[in-house]
Amino acid sequence: MAVKQSNKYILGGSSEELDRIHGIHETIVSHIGTVLLAPVDFSSSGLRVLDSGTAGGRWLRDLREEKGGEHEFIGTDITESFFPQEPKPEDGITYKTQDITQPWPQGWDQSFDLVHQRFVLGGIRQPFLKDAIGNLMNLVKPGGWILLMESDVSERVVNGEQDGAAEVWRLLRHLYMAMGVEPDPDKYLRDWFEEAGLVDIHEQRIFVPVGAGRSDPEMRDRSLRSVVVTAQHLAMGAKQVGIPSFPADELDALPGRVQTALEKKGGGLHVYAIWARRSLR
Repeated sequence: MAVKQSNKYILGGSSEELDRIHGIHETIVSHIGTVLLAPVDFSSSGLRVLDSGTAGGRWLRDLREEKGGEHEFIGTDITESFFPQEPKPEDGITYKTQDITQPWPQGWDQSFDLVHQRFVLGGIRQPFLKDAIGNLMNLVKPGGWILLMESDVSERVVNGEQDGAAEVWRLLRHLYMAMGVEPDPDKYLRDWFEEAGLVDIHEQRIFVPVGAGRSDPEMRDRSLRSVVVTAQHLAMGAKQVGIPSFPADELDALPGRVQTALEKKGGGLHVYAIWARRSLR
């Protein structure tokens, strides 16, 4: 499938942004209790695993620690500055710069036992989304699994009065729309998976508590900081794009309002996950 869009990561490639990404990862994983929702069997050695949008490779390192065994791990990202400057050989991770709207390397088709991608579709304009997903699915070998996780910024979420982070997700939804990005990919993904012949399709919506909603003090603070920095970075991105319903003074005040709300009443990350297997036939 031909995809013609070329991308860059709007939130930048700073060390602060990488720490925010890791904080969101820790917030989610500590709540759901695993790095992997798909029932991939890691009992045999030699599995080939791709993490698309890997950033600093944190998800892959945690997967390796959780599942054990000797496997091949490949992390790709459009922002090369996120990659470890001196990758540790013991991590067993190969890093490669890759824009998911561009062709994947030759020989990768149907070669992975697991393809994982989280919070990447927000960088793809709507006309190119289906082809990008199709190319990603084509990387999965027969019997292999694909798992996608995305932010749920549906109208139900962004209008949640009891969620101290709802303002952040409302801004993210409007930012998506201003950039021509589909804010509700969950409306299409299951159908596209079925069209591609994938089987054992599962969907899950996950509410991940943030701030005052966390019982563990360390994660209460870590989750809160991560969402506040998300608000800061989205506000900067919104100023670049220009969103009439979010004037500059409102964007400047957003992180402080969100911090106060999360400290007092808490809030949450809203995640949509879908996973499926390629049939052996």
